[in-house]
Amino acid sequence: HIHHKIGPLINLCYTSGSAIPVTISVFVVRRKVIRILSGEKGSMSEQTANMHRTLVKVLTQQACLPVLFAITVSGFIMEKCDLFHSPFIENFILVVSM
Repeated sequence: HIHHKIGPLINLCYTSGSAIPVTISVFVVRRKVIRILSGEKGSMSEQTANMHRTLVKVLTQQACLPVLFAITVSGFIMEKCDLFHSPFIENFILVVSM
């Protein structure tokens, strides 16, 4: 009976586990982009610099969305494997999944 549960759990772990390295790499690239933009600030207009700052901020926020997925999947796995039960985690999973 456990064989029916292990496949989906491995898939969930793989899918949610890949979010962390991707998010770390986004922050590394973000830091490099901000350094480059800071060096080029003198050759850009104020409007262009603001646009670049906004774009970097929005792309960073979008790239962090998979972390929410990883958190909800981790909570789901803990609940499913009877490791931890909490109404807060159940509600968090429900809210984020909507």
